[in-house]
Amino acid sequence: MGRMTFDTDVGRFYVETAEGKVRKTGWVTDWDASQSVEEPDDLCRETADQIRAYLAGDRNTFDLPLAPAGPPLDASVWAAMLEIPYGETWTYGEMAERVGSNPRVVGGACGRNPIPIVIPCHRVVSAGGKLTGFSGGNGVETKAWLLRHETRDTRLL
Repeated sequence: MGRMTFDTDVGRFYVETAEGKVRKTGWVTDWDASQSVEEPDDLCRETADQIRAYLAGDRNTFDLPLAPAGPPLDASVWAAMLEIPYGETWTYGEMAERVGSNPRVVGGACGRNPIPIVIPCHRVVSAGGKLTGFSGGNGVETKAWLLRHETRDTRLL
């Protein structure tokens, strides 16, 4: 298993890999302190490089092997999130239609997303575009930053 932390424009981030796949990413404030031993592997370094390039505006897609762990319905929501194009948003309702569920279930899966930024839960918004929540970084403030970054629209939040 590989583990490492790195600095980004949206805070200190971590990545965890296992069996040649990215298992988790997120903000260090959300990281289990018992997992704090850094043992970076090549995939950790590549993930960090791709996230940094995305945040610098030099990349708008990720090319990483992913293995998010979670229940099947959450996994279907995360897979649908990967279909949201860079710079666009889909509503919780639109996501629910795609996975055959309801918006609250989609919201819960967004909050449990184990690989934020790479699996773009920040691109899921409420009807009318309102930003209602984000489980990483500084919450809605971080979500708004990521959306502004992708759209270059300073009117967002």
